[in-house]
Amino acid sequence: MGTSTNWRGPRGATWNALRKSLGRLAGSLAAFEERRATTPEDIPSPRDPGSDRLPAQLAEPRAHRFRAALQQELMSHPEAFGIRDAALTGGARLVDTLSALIDDANAFGPPPPSWQASPSDWFMTVFVDRVAGDDNRIATAVVRRAATTAAERLISDPGSPTRSEQTAESRGLTMELFCLVYRYFLADVVAEFAKAVIAEQVVLAVPGLLLADPAGRIAELVGEQVAALIPDPCEQAETKHDTRRIDEFASDVLRDNVDRALGIPTEEMS
Repeated sequence: MGTSTNWRGPRGATWNALRKSLGRLAGSLAAFEERRATTPEDIPSPRDPGSDRLPAQLAEPRAHRFRAALQQELMSHPEAFGIRDAALTGGARLVDTLSALIDDANAFGPPPPSWQASPSDWFMTVFVDRVAGDDNRIATAVVRRAATTAAERLISDPGSPTRSEQTAESRGLTMELFCLVYRYFLADVVAEFAKAVIAEQVVLAVPGLLLADPAGRIAELVGEQVAALIPDPCEQAETKHDTRRIDEFASDVLRDNVDRALGIPTEEMS
Protein backbone atom coordinates (compact mmCIF):
# COMPACT_ATOMS: atom_id res chain seq x y z
CA MET A 1 0.00 0.00 0.00
CA GLY A 2 2.98 2.30 -0.37
CA THR A 3 3.83 2.42 3.34
CA SER A 4 7.00 1.41 5.14
CA THR A 5 5.26 -0.89 7.63
CA ASN A 6 3.45 -4.18 7.17
CA TRP A 7 -0.21 -3.50 7.94
CA ARG A 8 -1.88 -6.44 9.67
CA GLY A 9 -5.42 -5.29 8.97
CA PRO A 10 -8.31 -4.57 11.33
CA ARG A 11 -9.11 -6.55 14.45
CA GLY A 12 -12.31 -7.44 16.29
CA ALA A 13 -15.13 -9.97 16.22
CA THR A 14 -16.63 -9.01 12.86
CA TRP A 15 -13.21 -9.02 11.21
CA ASN A 16 -12.35 -12.35 12.80
CA ALA A 17 -15.56 -13.74 11.26
CA LEU A 18 -14.43 -12.43 7.88
CA ARG A 19 -11.00 -14.03 8.35
CA LYS A 20 -12.60 -17.37 9.22
CA SER A 21 -14.73 -17.11 6.10
CA LEU A 22 -11.60 -16.43 4.07
CA GLY A 23 -9.90 -19.34 5.81
CA ARG A 24 -12.55 -21.67 4.42
CA LEU A 25 -11.82 -20.53 0.88
CA ALA A 26 -9.13 -23.14 0.21
CA GLY A 27 -11.51 -26.01 0.89
CA SER A 28 -14.41 -24.26 -0.83
CA LEU A 29 -12.33 -23.55 -3.91
CA ALA A 30 -11.15 -27.16 -4.13
CA ALA A 31 -14.72 -28.43 -3.75
CA PHE A 32 -15.96 -25.96 -6.34
CA GLU A 33 -13.37 -27.08 -8.89
CA GLU A 34 -14.11 -30.75 -8.24
CA ARG A 35 -17.85 -30.22 -8.74
CA ARG A 36 -17.23 -28.29 -11.95
CA ALA A 37 -14.84 -30.88 -13.35
CA THR A 38 -16.16 -33.82 -15.36
CA THR A 39 -12.85 -35.65 -15.73
CA PRO A 40 -9.62 -35.67 -13.68
CA GLU A 41 -8.00 -33.59 -16.40
CA ASP A 42 -10.57 -30.82 -15.82
CA ILE A 43 -9.30 -30.16 -12.29
CA PRO A 44 -6.86 -27.23 -12.60
CA SER A 45 -3.48 -27.51 -10.99
CA PRO A 46 -2.36 -24.76 -8.59
CA ARG A 47 -0.25 -23.24 -11.37
CA ASP A 48 -2.92 -23.45 -14.05
CA PRO A 49 -3.52 -19.88 -15.36
CA GLY A 50 -7.21 -20.74 -15.58
CA SER A 51 -7.41 -21.08 -11.80
CA ASP A 52 -6.09 -17.64 -10.87
CA ARG A 53 -9.53 -16.06 -10.38
CA LEU A 54 -11.85 -16.73 -7.50
CA PRO A 55 -15.31 -17.86 -8.74
CA ALA A 56 -18.07 -15.32 -8.19
CA GLN A 57 -20.06 -17.89 -6.19
CA LEU A 58 -17.29 -17.90 -3.59
CA ALA A 59 -16.33 -14.23 -3.78
CA GLU A 60 -19.75 -12.61 -3.57
CA PRO A 61 -20.79 -13.75 -0.06
CA ARG A 62 -17.39 -12.68 1.26
CA ALA A 63 -17.82 -9.28 -0.39
CA HIS A 64 -21.11 -8.90 1.48
CA ARG A 65 -19.40 -10.07 4.68
CA PHE A 66 -16.65 -7.47 4.27
CA ARG A 67 -19.18 -4.68 3.76
CA ALA A 68 -21.15 -5.81 6.81
CA ALA A 69 -17.99 -5.85 8.94
CA LEU A 70 -16.96 -2.40 7.70
CA GLN A 71 -20.44 -1.02 8.32
CA GLN A 72 -20.55 -2.37 11.88
CA GLU A 73 -17.09 -0.97 12.61
CA LEU A 74 -17.89 2.50 11.26
CA MET A 75 -21.30 2.64 12.92
CA SER A 76 -19.50 2.30 16.27
CA HIS A 77 -16.34 4.21 15.38
CA PRO A 78 -16.82 6.53 12.35
CA GLU A 79 -13.16 7.54 12.57
CA ALA A 80 -11.90 3.93 12.28
CA PHE A 81 -9.00 3.38 9.85
CA GLY A 82 -9.25 7.03 8.73
CA ILE A 83 -11.20 5.77 5.70
CA ARG A 84 -14.24 8.05 6.09
CA ASP A 85 -12.11 11.16 6.54
CA ALA A 86 -9.90 10.16 3.61
CA ALA A 87 -12.94 9.52 1.39
CA LEU A 88 -14.47 12.87 2.31
CA THR A 89 -11.21 14.74 1.76
CA GLY A 90 -10.43 12.90 -1.46
CA GLY A 91 -14.00 13.33 -2.70
CA ALA A 92 -13.88 17.09 -2.08
CA ARG A 93 -10.55 17.32 -3.90
CA LEU A 94 -11.96 15.23 -6.73
CA VAL A 95 -14.89 17.64 -7.15
CA ASP A 96 -12.54 20.64 -7.15
CA THR A 97 -10.24 18.99 -9.69
CA LEU A 98 -13.08 17.96 -11.99
CA SER A 99 -14.58 21.44 -11.65
CA ALA A 100 -11.37 22.92 -12.97
CA LEU A 101 -11.55 20.57 -15.96
CA ILE A 102 -15.16 21.57 -16.63
CA ASP A 103 -14.01 25.17 -16.94
CA ASP A 104 -10.80 24.47 -18.83
CA ALA A 105 -9.71 21.21 -20.47
CA ASN A 106 -6.11 22.39 -20.10
CA ALA A 107 -6.39 23.35 -16.43
CA PHE A 108 -3.26 21.37 -15.55
CA GLY A 109 -1.17 23.18 -18.11
CA PRO A 110 1.42 21.57 -20.39
CA PRO A 111 4.14 19.28 -19.03
CA PRO A 112 7.36 21.06 -18.07
CA PRO A 113 10.24 20.93 -20.57
CA SER A 114 11.99 18.34 -18.40
CA TRP A 115 9.03 15.92 -18.59
CA GLN A 116 10.12 12.76 -20.41
CA ALA A 117 6.86 10.76 -20.41
CA SER A 118 3.65 11.25 -22.39
CA PRO A 119 1.12 14.08 -21.90
CA SER A 120 -1.34 11.47 -20.61
CA ASP A 121 1.17 10.48 -17.92
CA TRP A 122 1.55 14.13 -16.98
CA PHE A 123 -2.23 14.49 -16.69
CA MET A 124 -2.45 11.38 -14.51
CA THR A 125 0.38 12.53 -12.23
CA VAL A 126 -1.15 15.95 -11.62
CA PHE A 127 -4.68 14.57 -11.25
CA VAL A 128 -3.70 11.93 -8.69
CA ASP A 129 -1.56 14.34 -6.67
CA ARG A 130 -4.39 16.88 -6.54
CA VAL A 131 -6.97 14.33 -5.45
CA ALA A 132 -4.97 12.12 -3.08
CA GLY A 133 -2.40 14.35 -1.43
CA ASP A 134 0.99 13.04 -0.44
CA ASP A 135 0.97 11.64 3.11
CA ASN A 136 1.70 7.94 3.69
CA ARG A 137 -1.37 6.79 5.62
CA ILE A 138 -3.08 3.59 4.53
CA ALA A 139 -6.32 5.45 3.81
CA THR A 140 -4.49 7.98 1.65
CA ALA A 141 -2.88 5.17 -0.33
CA VAL A 142 -6.37 3.77 -0.90
CA VAL A 143 -7.59 7.14 -2.19
CA ARG A 144 -4.51 7.43 -4.40
CA ARG A 145 -5.33 4.14 -6.10
CA ALA A 146 -8.95 5.20 -6.58
CA ALA A 147 -7.75 8.52 -8.01
CA THR A 148 -5.49 6.65 -10.43
CA THR A 149 -8.46 4.64 -11.67
CA ALA A 150 -10.47 7.86 -12.03
CA ALA A 151 -7.68 9.41 -14.10
CA GLU A 152 -7.57 6.30 -16.30
CA ARG A 153 -11.32 6.61 -16.88
CA LEU A 154 -10.91 10.22 -17.90
CA ILE A 155 -8.01 9.51 -20.25
CA SER A 156 -9.67 6.51 -21.91
CA ASP A 157 -13.11 8.05 -22.48
CA PRO A 158 -13.53 8.86 -26.21
CA GLY A 159 -15.15 12.21 -25.45
CA SER A 160 -12.75 13.27 -22.76
CA PRO A 161 -10.99 16.63 -23.18
CA THR A 162 -7.97 15.11 -21.45
CA ARG A 163 -6.98 12.93 -24.38
CA SER A 164 -3.62 13.91 -25.79
CA GLU A 165 -4.95 14.32 -29.34
CA GLN A 166 -7.46 16.99 -28.26
CA THR A 167 -6.58 20.58 -29.12
CA ALA A 168 -6.27 23.56 -26.84
CA GLU A 169 -9.70 24.68 -28.03
CA SER A 170 -11.34 21.47 -26.82
CA ARG A 171 -14.43 21.87 -24.68
CA GLY A 172 -14.22 21.15 -20.99
CA LEU A 173 -15.29 18.06 -19.15
CA THR A 174 -18.91 17.06 -19.81
CA MET A 175 -21.35 16.79 -16.96
CA GLU A 176 -22.00 13.14 -17.88
CA LEU A 177 -18.32 12.26 -17.54
CA PHE A 178 -18.08 14.26 -14.32
CA CYS A 179 -20.92 12.23 -12.82
CA LEU A 180 -19.48 8.91 -13.99
CA VAL A 181 -16.05 9.57 -12.47
CA TYR A 182 -17.52 10.98 -9.24
CA ARG A 183 -19.79 8.00 -8.67
CA TYR A 184 -17.21 5.33 -9.36
CA PHE A 185 -14.47 7.12 -7.42
CA LEU A 186 -16.40 6.61 -4.18
CA ALA A 187 -16.99 2.94 -5.02
CA ASP A 188 -13.31 2.51 -5.90
CA VAL A 189 -12.21 3.96 -2.55
CA VAL A 190 -14.18 1.26 -0.72
CA ALA A 191 -13.04 -1.44 -3.16
CA GLU A 192 -9.37 -0.50 -2.76
CA PHE A 193 -9.74 -0.53 1.01
CA ALA A 194 -11.35 -3.96 0.75
CA LYS A 195 -8.42 -5.17 -1.34
CA ALA A 196 -5.93 -3.98 1.29
CA VAL A 197 -7.85 -5.52 4.18
CA ILE A 198 -8.62 -8.83 2.51
CA ALA A 199 -5.11 -9.31 1.16
CA GLU A 200 -3.72 -9.11 4.71
CA GLN A 201 -6.48 -11.30 6.11
CA VAL A 202 -5.85 -13.96 3.46
CA VAL A 203 -2.15 -14.00 4.34
CA LEU A 204 -3.08 -14.58 7.98
CA ALA A 205 -5.79 -17.16 7.27
CA VAL A 206 -4.59 -19.15 4.25
CA PRO A 207 -1.16 -18.02 2.98
CA GLY A 208 -1.20 -20.47 0.07
CA LEU A 209 -4.38 -19.14 -1.48
CA LEU A 210 -2.85 -16.14 -3.21
CA LEU A 211 -2.95 -17.82 -6.63
CA ALA A 212 -6.74 -17.49 -6.65
CA ASP A 213 -6.44 -13.69 -6.15
CA PRO A 214 -9.26 -13.57 -3.57
CA ALA A 215 -8.43 -10.01 -2.56
CA GLY A 216 -8.77 -8.69 -6.10
CA ARG A 217 -11.90 -10.66 -6.94
CA ILE A 218 -13.72 -9.91 -3.68
CA ALA A 219 -12.76 -6.23 -3.85
CA GLU A 220 -14.03 -6.09 -7.43
CA LEU A 221 -17.43 -7.32 -6.27
CA VAL A 222 -17.36 -4.93 -3.30
CA GLY A 223 -16.88 -2.09 -5.78
CA GLU A 224 -19.79 -3.28 -7.91
CA GLN A 225 -22.05 -3.57 -4.86
CA VAL A 226 -21.12 -0.10 -3.63
CA ALA A 227 -21.45 1.51 -7.07
CA ALA A 228 -25.03 0.25 -7.20
CA LEU A 229 -25.74 2.23 -4.00
CA ILE A 230 -24.28 5.55 -5.15
CA PRO A 231 -26.80 7.66 -7.09
CA ASP A 232 -25.70 9.32 -10.28
CA PRO A 233 -25.39 12.98 -9.20
CA CYS A 234 -26.68 14.17 -12.58
CA GLU A 235 -29.86 12.15 -12.15
CA GLN A 236 -30.00 13.04 -8.45
CA ALA A 237 -29.89 16.77 -9.22
CA GLU A 238 -32.55 16.40 -11.90
CA THR A 239 -34.83 14.50 -9.51
CA LYS A 240 -34.42 17.23 -6.90
CA HIS A 241 -34.94 19.94 -9.55
CA ASP A 242 -31.65 21.47 -8.48
CA THR A 243 -30.53 23.93 -11.13
CA ARG A 244 -27.02 24.60 -9.84
CA ARG A 245 -24.03 23.45 -11.82
CA ILE A 246 -23.44 19.77 -11.18
CA ASP A 247 -20.13 20.23 -9.34
CA GLU A 248 -21.82 22.49 -6.78
CA PHE A 249 -24.59 19.96 -6.25
CA ALA A 250 -22.14 17.03 -6.09
CA SER A 251 -20.14 18.85 -3.42
CA ASP A 252 -23.24 19.36 -1.29
CA VAL A 253 -24.27 15.69 -1.39
CA LEU A 254 -20.73 14.34 -0.99
CA ARG A 255 -20.99 13.55 2.72
CA ASP A 256 -24.21 11.58 2.24
CA ASN A 257 -22.72 9.66 -0.69
CA VAL A 258 -19.52 8.82 1.20
CA ASP A 259 -21.58 7.51 4.09
CA ARG A 260 -23.77 5.56 1.67
CA ALA A 261 -20.65 4.00 0.13
CA LEU A 262 -19.34 3.01 3.56
CA GLY A 263 -22.69 1.63 4.76
CA ILE A 264 -23.32 4.40 7.29
CA PRO A 265 -27.04 5.33 7.35
CA THR A 266 -27.81 8.79 6.01
CA GLU A 267 -30.81 11.03 6.63
CA GLU A 268 -32.24 10.01 3.26
CA MET A 269 -31.90 6.33 4.16
CA SER A 270 -33.51 6.67 7.61
